[in-house]
Amino acid sequence: MLFQLENRLLQFHIGNLEFSCAAPLSKVSAMAWDQNEIYPQFFGDHTLLTHGFGVLLKALADGLNIEYKAEVSGFLVYRVDRR
Repeated sequence: MLFQLENRLLQFHIGNLEFSCAAPLSKVSAMAWDQNEIYPQFFGDHTLLTHGFGVLLKALADGLNIEYKAEVSGFLVYRVDRR
């Protein structure tokens, strides 16, 4: 049973790596692994959202007027100087 769980976890991580690299791992070179370090996609501190992304989305939506099943006819962009 544990082997099956470990295999599922391994397959998940392989799939995630292939998705991130946009290629099967058999085509990913260890020599070029840091090929995107000019624009690193995982630059800076990392965070684990223990309760999922829903908590983050709820915080971002706080104070917004969100209407479901409503047609969007336009939107406004406000720029805020945060210096």
